[in-house]
Amino acid sequence: KRMTAVGVRGSYITLKIKERHDNAPPPGKFNGHGMCDDHSKSRNLPVRSATRDAGIFCIEGMKLFADIAVDKGKIRGMGIVISKLESDDQQKQSGGADQMNTWLLKGV
Repeated sequence: KRMTAVGVRGSYITLKIKERHDNAPPPGKFNGHGMCDDHSKSRNLPVRSATRDAGIFCIEGMKLFADIAVDKGKIRGMGIVISKLESDDQQKQSGGADQMNTWLLKGV
């Protein structure tokens, strides 16, 4: 919803996870994360042009989560960042791969 409201699409995803540090005491404040080890993993999205498809973000986020291999019970925080943003106007001006394919097929 936020990407639609601002009119952007992304082509790169980063998953950030805070994992409870071994032998860490309870967090100092309510709902705090306390002492943690930070993990981060990124990849390009498998699409021709930038997207804001939540399904793609979910699938790729789950792949990154599996790559990091953190015990679910030790997670104290998690975030997803979408970057390499393009505005909707920028994508229309550049044509995009789909528009190029349409143009080429017309010539056939």
